[in-house]
Amino acid sequence: MSTSISKQIALGGTAILGATLILVGVATAMVLHRRQTSALDEALLIAAHGRAHPEVDVEVEVEHSRAPIDAWIVVPGDGRVSASLARAALRGEAPLHVTVGDQRMVLLPFEVEGDEDEEREELAAAAAPVVTLARSVGPFAGVYALLAAMAALVATFVQLQVVRRAFEPVDRARERASRVTGFGADQRLDEDAPVEIQPLLVALNGLLERLDRSYRAQTRFTAEAAHELRTPVTALLGEL
Repeated sequence: MSTSISKQIALGGTAILGATLILVGVATAMVLHRRQTSALDEALLIAAHGRAHPEVDVEVEVEHSRAPIDAWIVVPGDGRVSASLARAALRGEAPLHVTVGDQRMVLLPFEVEGDEDEEREELAAAAAPVVTLARSVGPFAGVYALLAAMAALVATFVQLQVVRRAFEPVDRARERASRVTGFGADQRLDEDAPVEIQPLLVALNGLLERLDRSYRAQTRFTAEAAHELRTPVTALLGEL
């Protein structure tokens, strides 16, 4: 079953464009999600630091949802922070970011002065809803999918028009070839075409040239044979 070359080329180009758009979209979504997750971790750290040092007046909101962050000082028996996480944060002496259920949490150890100038370590915590893909990438994904579909449709239409225009010399050659009714008339195809098609037209013109030469050689042979046969045939007619 024959198929249209222009449609094959257009579909192939659209497939390549679609794959490229998908890769770009996935990469962009990953970057957006990573940036929002990093922004949330930074906001949590600022909130925990502000709770550990209340003299610093700062209000922090989660960037992706504009919801306030819950910050508190961890006390023994705090149900929101397990004892193992608290020990790990105090032992590491560095901020500890963890995900507990649907909450993103940071545990920040800090030192406070107690009685008799003794310093003891306490733990500040801050939590907010975890950044999901639906929250971070959802709006972008909808708009990007719509724009990508429109771009694919436009690209397919443009490719079809470009390929059809590129094959116009072939259509002209076909029409010219359909008007070739006999040999010996020196009829040739127009070789003004793209470099991919021009060799075909040159080959067809070469074929027409060889057929014309063969036709002229056959015509000469027939004429000479008729001339040579005329005298003996006339003699035979006279005898008869």
